[in-house]
Amino acid sequence: MVCERSDDDGRYALAAGLGVWRFGAAAQGYAPSVFGPSRLAGSVVTLTANAELELDFVMDEPGWRVHGVVRDALGGVVEGARVLIASHPSIPQPGSLARTDEDGAFELFAGPRLRMLTAYAEGYAPGIASFALDGRVVEIVLVPETVVQGVVVWGPRGEPLANVEVLAKKAGARTRSDARGRFELPVLTQEDELLIARGPGVAGSLALTGGDPGEPREVELVVDAGADLELMLTLAGQPCKDGYVVEVTSLVREVVRVWGEPVVLSGLAPGEVELELGCRGARLDSLRLELAAGERERRRVDLEPTGALTGRVVGREGEPSPRTLVQVRGPMELSALCDARGEFSFEVLPPGRYEVSARARRLGMGAGPVTIELDRDGSFVELELQARATVGGVLRTPRGEPAAGVWMSIVGSEPGRSAGFTVTDDEGRFSFPALESTEHSVFAGGLRLAQTGEAPLVDHVEVSIVDAAPIELELVLEARERSLEVEVVDGSGAAVAGVAVRAQREGAGLGSSLDVDLGTHISDAEGRARFEGVPGGTLEISALGTRVQVTEDARQARLVLDR
Repeated sequence: MVCERSDDDGRYALAAGLGVWRFGAAAQGYAPSVFGPSRLAGSVVTLTANAELELDFVMDEPGWRVHGVVRDALGGVVEGARVLIASHPSIPQPGSLARTDEDGAFELFAGPRLRMLTAYAEGYAPGIASFALDGRVVEIVLVPETVVQGVVVWGPRGEPLANVEVLAKKAGARTRSDARGRFELPVLTQEDELLIARGPGVAGSLALTGGDPGEPREVELVVDAGADLELMLTLAGQPCKDGYVVEVTSLVREVVRVWGEPVVLSGLAPGEVELELGCRGARLDSLRLELAAGERERRRVDLEPTGALTGRVVGREGEPSPRTLVQVRGPMELSALCDARGEFSFEVLPPGRYEVSARARRLGMGAGPVTIELDRDGSFVELELQARATVGGVLRTPRGEPAAGVWMSIVGSEPGRSAGFTVTDDEGRFSFPALESTEHSVFAGGLRLAQTGEAPLVDHVEVSIVDAAPIELELVLEARERSLEVEVVDGSGAAVAGVAVRAQREGAGLGSSLDVDLGTHISDAEGRARFEGVPGGTLEISALGTRVQVTEDARQARLVLDR
């Protein structure tokens, strides 16, 4: 990770190494801005030798302050930990970085879409915690990592093997065995783990069960004859310079980038192997083949070109509409933002029938959907923005107070169409702009809600949009006043620290369609995980495959791990 601060003119300069990067920017009071059409993880940027890129970031979305503390599961706080917003524990959002101070405290600003924090610190396994955008303090617990050390051994003769890659699947850590076949890896303390070894002509794996925090473990990782595959991807007879290969049957399922040269996949398990193949400007493809132990297979695959779907979005006077979201739905569904000229391009779509639409939420306008037939020659479409309806209003608690920080969404009558999402502000207000004229349902993350004056019994309120006139709603949310403390113990009743505990309410059990996910928290040194703002209804608490039901009024629960 490389970070730099912008100057008084907003200019910055980063020195990044060769390879694949994602870029983002963060500023106090704003949601992180990432490079690329996805506002979550951003687009992959490949840096080659002597490359110079000019990447601009627009900080146009207000951010919600998220603050908290990072604690050691065995007691105390963790200073200098890196805290990032993430869509998955291993996929942080570019630009969303904070470091804890001497008190373990941190602060950053989040957008409305992501609800997970990941924390990293030297000597600890990564920690995660879900968060709400309502100002509550977020607590992330880190567990001292367990070090697995051992030797890679060639099974037939029992000889140590050097330069074999060893990786821990869940922890994501990897290393190589040294000249004596020795290796050392950090793993997640309480999780079952799978060690995978692979190298030219060899492959092996070893399953591990969870251990005690900080205690090193000695293992012997036995490998046997594996298979190697040398693969060359071409597009219309020319080498692919921006492609990838994914081994679907692999224990790792790792993406291997293709830069115009053959790629070698080493240490594959003998037998049937299935690969996903892709390249910019090519139709997605797959390859299935049988590999023999101890042999090296060579293959060349020529991918089929596909036509690009290009176009532009303009306003009612024909002016370009930059940073407008364009969506395509059909055999594949993708989205992209228009550039400064209002132009967009999709280069990886297979041929077929697509619906193309555009939404400029900041203007309250939209266009489409327009149906096109995409063939190998490509297609061009121009979309003209028109005024659209806005559904907004205020969400309150049963006491009449503003319900701040509640994640809300709106969905059209056709699944996935005209969807929008936001988070209520400090006054409980929300807004969904640029909606099509159709039936919609407003949700509050699975929580029960209703029009003011009615009882909140289901998880949505229906809205009918017939023209571009704005619609104002006054909604009341179900009560969320209880807290829940979960005690995690083993079969002997001893507290277990460092376990990821999840709490969820099933929507189907309440006549609703959406589950309420209260997030994931790590048990502390006393084996306790705490949840705030818990709604009514029966909850399911789960950790490491063990599940327990918690009744509607319960404020405490005990989870005995089945291991």
